[in-house]
Amino acid sequence: MVLRLYYTTAFMSVSVGLTSVRVQITALLPELTRDYNERSLSLRLGKLAGESWVNGLIHVCSPPKHLRRGAKSC
Repeated sequence: MVLRLYYTTAFMSVSVGLTSVRVQITALLPELTRDYNERSLSLRLGKLAGESWVNGLIHVCSPPKHLRRGAKSC
C-alpha cells in the first residue's frame, strides 16, 4: 500500500512539473519561428528530451529500501 502511494505521488509530481514547463514552451514557439515544420520538430525534440529525463529520474529515484519487500537493489 505504501509503495503504491509512493509511485502515485512520484508520477503525479513529475506529470505536473512537466506540464507546467511544456505549456510555457509551447506558448513561446510561435514567437520563435513562423514555420510550421520547425515548430513541429521543436515540439518532438522537446517531448523526446522530457521523456528521456523522466525515465532517468525514475531509474535514479527508486523507492527507499524500507519500502521494498524482497526486491533487489540496483
